[in-house]
Amino acid sequence: MSGDRSGPPGCRDRREWHTTRLPTGVRCHSTQSPAPVGRRAVSGYPGWTYDLGLPDWASRWNDSGEILRGGQGADAALERYGVDYILMGPIERSQFQGSDEYWTRHGTLVFDKGDYRIYRVRR
Repeated sequence: MSGDRSGPPGCRDRREWHTTRLPTGVRCHSTQSPAPVGRRAVSGYPGWTYDLGLPDWASRWNDSGEILRGGQGADAALERYGVDYILMGPIERSQFQGSDEYWTRHGTLVFDKGDYRIYRVRR
């Protein structure tokens, strides 16, 4: 895997962050995240989403960006995929312009270490 493999303090790497720090639920995160077994996500690396045979892989990629940055289509995408958690780290902020400001207002912070935050989506 290329890119940032580091995770928040207390985790060995990004993989541990994604696989052990969240309850079961649909997640939204960047493309540099591994595909943890048994966890559902809006997208991830578009090549992996495409390889899985998902016909809407391009829409999922675009919707991930809308959700992470709190764009105009965020609410509709959250509902469409049933997103429960937003994973926000340096890659989400740089790749999708992920907005902690937006998610501080629209989510509940459940994890916060260093540059990494996880927000539970408010329904």
